[in-house]
Amino acid sequence: MWNALEKAALYDAEAFADYYANDIVALVATAWLGPGYQVTSQLNVVNPGGAAQTAHRDYHLGFLSNEVAAAYPAHVHRLSPVLTLQGAVAHCDMPVESGPTMYLPHSQKYEPGYLAWRLPEFRAYFERHQVQLPLAKGDAVFFNPALFHAAGTNRSAGVRRMANLLQVSSAFGRAMETVDREAVANAVYPVLLKRKAEGASDAWLANVIAASAEGYPFPTNLDSDPRSRAWPRPRRPVSYGGPCTRSGRRRRSVRSCGPVPNGERAEELVGLLDDKVVLVNGGSQGVGAAIARAAVREEAVVAVTSRRPEPGEALVEELTDAGGKALHVRADLSDAGQAKAVVARVVEEYGRVDCLVNSAGLTSRGTLLDTTPELFDQHIAINLKGPFFAMQAAVADMVGRGAPGTVVNIITSSAHGGSRSSRRTSPRRPGSSA
Repeated sequence: MWNALEKAALYDAEAFADYYANDIVALVATAWLGPGYQVTSQLNVVNPGGAAQTAHRDYHLGFLSNEVAAAYPAHVHRLSPVLTLQGAVAHCDMPVESGPTMYLPHSQKYEPGYLAWRLPEFRAYFERHQVQLPLAKGDAVFFNPALFHAAGTNRSAGVRRMANLLQVSSAFGRAMETVDREAVANAVYPVLLKRKAEGASDAWLANVIAASAEGYPFPTNLDSDPRSRAWPRPRRPVSYGGPCTRSGRRRRSVRSCGPVPNGERAEELVGLLDDKVVLVNGGSQGVGAAIARAAVREEAVVAVTSRRPEPGEALVEELTDAGGKALHVRADLSDAGQAKAVVARVVEEYGRVDCLVNSAGLTSRGTLLDTTPELFDQHIAINLKGPFFAMQAAVADMVGRGAPGTVVNIITSSAHGGSRSSRRTSPRRPGSSA
């Protein structure tokens, strides 16, 4: 059965999680391949009388013809075996007569082996010197894919030999099978939440995630995802509330913080803002609230400001109920002193500001003909002066710590040419975008 890993996860996510939480599988895969490995599996069943395979080497070069394999330089022949770990888990007792895998010890050391294994004399040598390893149900065997090997003949009277064949790939290599990692992660995620609530350890959860999700951030779009260039810091494929390995650049389900458009599941690259402190001015509603929710999903610590306490406090309650860490600061950002004091309050609470988002804005309507000086001054104060002095305080904190940071100013198309009823916003918007 091909692609048994994905099929198992979609059929019974609980059983899948229990199976791939196994410490030995994770230990061996990490020891051979390092972090970020990719698991694929194929279920193999051989009935009594099933014939043996011929000796061979496996993925990658082992799947190519001699003519194609010979086109690759010698160092690639040496590299190929370390990009994959071969393994099998016995799903029944496998005495020798049932035909468990035959191995030729030390044959993985023979560098021309990817070109030699099809030659009759090498196959004859294999037949004379191969060994077999009987397995009990639940045993696992792992080996270098360059090892000459072959499944044996099932000579038993009634053993239906069954094994889960594991092909575990390095983060730096191509996996043998295409697995819909998003579908697997979506199926397994509720199980992770349930098991964590029941007391499952971080290691147990991380093992399941490693078998489920992408393990490496590439390939990716470096225009829209520049942080990938800072890898290899381990990152989180699915947010279950504890540490785990980063799984890669595919999108996968996370806990929902607030409403999701069109009723779809909230899906983001989890951990992108891990432990960053994000201040969202005007974060109690609209675009600001959406940014705050997204930042919490990315595991940032969030502070939001608003003039009225009720919507800001309600949002903070929503974010904390979803497992996030959030703070509300009441402030009138038309007052430069209060705009700066907000930053000081966040620094006092969390020690720093890593990202400032200026989303607050006054949207009272006026035209070129009827806008009053008072309305104009209000817009300048809230839409331009407040963001400026908030930036001044936030950047001063970043510079004082000698740390990088980010400032995001939310602007409008009115900066380039407003609508008939919104000309009053134009003075502020070019000021912000400049």
